[in-house]
Amino acid sequence: MIKNYKKYDDYIIEMIVKSGNPNLFPELSIPRSTAIYWINKSKKKITLKEINYNLALEENISVLEAQLRKEKSKVMFLKTILVKLTGFKDLVRKKKNKEVIVDEILEFSKFLSKAELCRLLGLQDSTFHKFKIETKGCEKVNFKRCKIRSPNQLTFREQEKIFNLANDPKLSYMSIKGLQYHAFRKGILSCSYDSWRKYVHEFRGKKKKIKEKKYKVGVRASRINEIWHMDITEFKLKGGGKAYLQVVVDNYSRKIVSWKLENSKSCEISIKNILNSTLDGKKPQFFLTDGGGENIAKTVRRILTGKGITALVAKKDVLFSNSMVESFFRILKKMFICKYRHYRFGKLYRLISRAIILFNDTPLGIFHGAKPNEIYDGSVDQSKLIRQLAIETSVSRKERPLVNRGCFRQKCG
Repeated sequence: MIKNYKKYDDYIIEMIVKSGNPNLFPELSIPRSTAIYWINKSKKKITLKEINYNLALEENISVLEAQLRKEKSKVMFLKTILVKLTGFKDLVRKKKNKEVIVDEILEFSKFLSKAELCRLLGLQDSTFHKFKIETKGCEKVNFKRCKIRSPNQLTFREQEKIFNLANDPKLSYMSIKGLQYHAFRKGILSCSYDSWRKYVHEFRGKKKKIKEKKYKVGVRASRINEIWHMDITEFKLKGGGKAYLQVVVDNYSRKIVSWKLENSKSCEISIKNILNSTLDGKKPQFFLTDGGGENIAKTVRRILTGKGITALVAKKDVLFSNSMVESFFRILKKMFICKYRHYRFGKLYRLISRAIILFNDTPLGIFHGAKPNEIYDGSVDQSKLIRQLAIETSVSRKERPLVNRGCFRQKCG
C-alpha cells in the first residue's frame, strides 16, 4: 500500500526556508524532519569538480605578472636616466642633496629595504651609510666621521674603549703593549696588537721620534730570586736639600722588592734595604750593584756574605750594567714625577709609593700580560693567559662583521 504524503503550499515552504526555522508554523503541525529537509535542500551544494582552482590562479598570476613588468620598466627607466645624466655623481655628493637622499631613503624604508632603495639610485650601501653619518651624525659614538671602512674593523664601541684608555691620564705611564694587556686583563677589550697600536696612535697622537740613547740588553735571570739589583737616585726638594731613593729589583719578574727614601746618602740606606727585602726569608743568589760607596762598604758586604749572597759590582765583576734599576728610574721620572718640579719630602714619598704600587701591578708584554707581583709570587700561568687572549680575540673577530653590518639597521656596536 503506497503511503500518501501531505502536501503543503509552496509559500509556506518558502517562508520556512528563508527563516531557517523548522517550527515557524506550529499550528500546521508540520513534521520537524520535513521542515529540516526543506531547509537543507534549499542550500546550494558545490562540489570540488565544479571549481577550477587552476584557472582562477592562472588569471591572477597573469594580472600580477603584467603589473610587475610595468613596475620593472618604470624602475629601469628611472635608474638608467639617473645613471646616464651628466654630472649626476657630483650632484649626489652635494651636502643638501645628501640630506634629501638620506631623508627619502629613511622614509621609504618602511616599504622597501634600504639596500633596494640604494640600488634604485645606483648607490652602494656603504655610500648611503657615509652620507647618513655626515648629515645625521652617529647616534652611537661621538666621532666626527664614520671610521668603519670594512666589516672586519674594530666596532665603534671597541674604538671608543681604546679612545678612553689611550687618553686616560691615570694610564699614561703604560706602554702601548702594556695598555693592551691592561684592557685584556680587565675584560675591557681583546684584539690584535697591530690593531691596538694603530688606534692608540690615531687617538693619542703619534709622538715625535726623538733619538734616545740605545741601551744594551743587560743580564737576564732564568728564575725569580736569582739576581737582584740595587741602585740609588736623587731628587731635589722644595726649599732646598735632596732626597735619595734606593730600590731593590728582582731581575726575572721586574718587581720592586724593596725601596727606601732618605734625606742622606750613606751605607745605612743600603743596610736597611737589604734587611727589609730579606725579612720574609727570600734572598737572591747574586746581588748586583754599582760601584757607589753606599753599596760596596764593608758593613754592606758583611751583611750579604752572612746571608749567603754573592755580591757583584756592575761593569767590574760582570760585563753588564745595572740597567734593570736604571730603566725603572727613567719610567719614574718620565711618567710619575715631573722633573721640572720640586716637591716636599712627604709629597715625594707619596708619589713614589703610588708609582711603585702601580709598576708592580702593571701587565707586562714580556710576560704576555702577567704582572710583576704575579710572576714573583708564582700566582699566574702565562700559557693560560696566551690561550685566553687568543680565544677572546678570535671570538671578537667573528662577531665584528655582524656588528659593523648592523650599522645599516642602526645597531652599531
